[in-house]
Amino acid sequence: MDRRAYRMTSIDVLRGLVIVVMALDHVRDQLMVASVQDPTAVASTGALLFFTRWITHICAPTFVFLAGVSAGLMARRKCPGELARFLVLRGLWLLLIEVLVISTALTFAPTGIAQLGGRTIVGLQVIWVIGASMVVLGGMQYLGVRACLAVGLGIVLGHDLLDPVWPAASTTGHTGPLWVALLARQAYAVRPLWVYFSYPLLPWIGIMLLGYAAAGLFQTEAQLRNRRLVRIGGALVIGFVLLRALNVYGDPRPWHFDSDSLSGSVLSFLATSKYPPSLLYTLMTLGPAAVILLYPLCRYVAAVKARRTDWWLSFL
Repeated sequence: MDRRAYRMTSIDVLRGLVIVVMALDHVRDQLMVASVQDPTAVASTGALLFFTRWITHICAPTFVFLAGVSAGLMARRKCPGELARFLVLRGLWLLLIEVLVISTALTFAPTGIAQLGGRTIVGLQVIWVIGASMVVLGGMQYLGVRACLAVGLGIVLGHDLLDPVWPAASTTGHTGPLWVALLARQAYAVRPLWVYFSYPLLPWIGIMLLGYAAAGLFQTEAQLRNRRLVRIGGALVIGFVLLRALNVYGDPRPWHFDSDSLSGSVLSFLATSKYPPSLLYTLMTLGPAAVILLYPLCRYVAAVKARRTDWWLSFL
């Protein structure tokens, strides 16, 4: 940790690395928006292009989960009232940035778009779900870590049960009650705005609650923490492989085996749903984040702080 007791250098460095990976996705998205906006959703996508999108799936879950971890670490030095005030204010600030700055930067049309009847587009993406989840966590943390863990697990493990009955997503016009956007990508027209919920909120709340509940793991002794990270991350990856292989639950997009194309079968196996993030998507991203990223990064930071010249051994 650095001199602020609620921060860990390894977590902050991981956030920076994730931003670098995220840049790859944004560059591809801007260059190919007219042809292949989501390479994982197109059957004919080549493997290389597919993985430029797939590798960046790790970004959003890692950001949201680590935001919860940071809030949990902060709880060590703040009373529940102070933490709630911080999370609510920070969350509202992020929502303001999403609406006023990011949406405007994407459209360059703050006064409205003629094709939408003069309405102004408000795009609610990853900053929106981080901010809104912080506001929810500000209230949930009063119930304690165990309650946050239970609710977080319930959401992440169980929200796919709603897939068959949840109203279908829509991207045009007034689409009905706002609660539909909790679990479906959807547009909502209300004068003078056209609000697009690109990131359905409910599953991301679950991921942040799990991060908050997991903060205690990062307060343990380094070697114990690293062992647990490997075990937990490995269990998530194995759980993903087994559950995905069964093809019965955890994602609305079943995978297909193609006897004529092994690579096509692999791509189909890995193509899980992000909007909303399914259980399999969450397992597929947070598992490797723990094993491949966070575990060696913790060891690397510890080696650098100890001024070891053989720091490269920390990755072995």
